Amino acid sequence: GAISYIVSDMPDIQAVSQQRYVEQMAEAVIKIAKAIQGRMFVLFTSQQMLKETATLVTERDALQEYMLFAQGVTSGSRMKMIKSFRKFPKSILFGTNSFWEGVDVPGDELAAVVIVRLPFTSPDDPVFKMKSHEMQLEGINAFQQLSVPEAIIRFKQGFGRLVRSSQDHGAFIVLDRRIESKSYGKQFMRALPDIETKNVPLDDMVLELEHWYNN
Repeated sequence: GAISYIVSDMPDIQAVSQQRYVEQMAEAVIKIAKAIQGRMFVLFTSQQMLKETATLVTERDALQEYMLFAQGVTSGSRMKMIKSFRKFPKSILFGTNSFWEGVDVPGDELAAVVIVRLPFTSPDDPVFKMKSHEMQLEGINAFQQLSVPEAIIRFKQGFGRLVRSSQDHGAFIVLDRRIESKSYGKQFMRALPDIETKNVPLDDMVLELEHWYNN
C-alpha cells in the first residue's frame, strides 16, 4: 500500500534563502526520480518556486532520459500535459495546487507524490486577506482557524491523488520540515489515513525507494 515519508534532513524553509531551499529541493527530486524511475508529481505552493526548481533540475542534466513537465513553463494545456505524463513512463510533473483540481491520473501511473511545501495559501491572496482580517476583528486566530484547516484539505487532496491511483504501491513524500518542527504539523499527519510513516534522512529514503521499486 501507500507509505509516507517525512525527510528529516531538509533545510528549514524559514531559516534559509529561497535559493538554498530550491537547490535542496532540486537535489531531492533528482534522487527520488532516479530511485523510482519517474512517474511522480511534485507539488508546489508558488509558481515562482516551481519554475526555479524545474529549471535547476533541467540544468543539472542528471535526468536526461526523463520527461519533465512544468505547469506554466511547459507549453500546452493542462490536459495535454497530463496526457503526455501518462504516455511516458519516465515522467515528472511539477505543478501547484490549482493544477490538480479535477485532474485524474488513474492506475499505476503514479509512483510518488512529493510535497515541496505544506500547501498554505499565500498571505497576500486577496480573498484570504479579507477573510483573515474579518476573523481577526472578531478576535479569532485566523492562522489556526483558516490557514491550517485549508492547507490540511489540500494536503489530503495531494495524498488522495496517490492513493486513488496506486492501489498497490505509492510513496507520499513531505520535504517541508515544518511538519515535524511546528505544533500544527501533527494535525497534517493526523489528517492522513492510518498509513506507515517514516521519518528518515533523504539518502536512507532513496535506498528504501530503490529497493521497493526494484521488488
